Amino acid sequence: GCGGGGSSSSDSTTEETTNSDLSGNAIDGYIQGATVKVGALTASTDANGFWAIPNVENASGLVIEVSGGTDVSTGEAFEGTLKAPVPINHEEKIAITPLSTVVASVVESGSTVAQATTQIAQSLGVSEDALTADPIERLNSGTPAQKAEAATVVKKSLVVQKMAETITKSAASTDEHQDLVFDSV
Repeated sequence: GCGGGGSSSSDSTTEETTNSDLSGNAIDGYIQGATVKVGALTASTDANGFWAIPNVENASGLVIEVSGGTDVSTGEAFEGTLKAPVPINHEEKIAITPLSTVVASVVESGSTVAQATTQIAQSLGVSEDALTADPIERLNSGTPAQKAEAATVVKKSLVVQKMAETITKSAASTDEHQDLVFDSV
């Protein structure tokens, strides 16, 4: 990837406000009719799980949350919550998946987006690019290598999703089970 400059926190009394247009897909199978939240802003997903929220103020560092809706691949209600940290390069479409949810939980526990993405990609044996891409789109129209990696991402997502459901049902804290999720994938 390309190298970006580091940020310093010395004299940040006059912080610039930057507005970003965010968009992407909610994917557990594409999720239709879900609510997407970024800060106080919301949007709904279409039949392909697509959503867009224009003019998000200071998007970097925010977490996108998706809940409700219907998984179009199964026709069943989507009952969980998917999350994704706003990526550093948020001009691209943002795929919100079970794996991005794991990245978001690592970010929420204190890592940077870059650290969390690297850690999870390495844990799962996939590229960072595959972790943030739309796996369904890649399965349908990617290169042979992208298709193979997308299949791995989908399999790992299913494992993570099942574990998350089990953990949620047991009502235990996520921190205790975070290692369990990594160890089993």
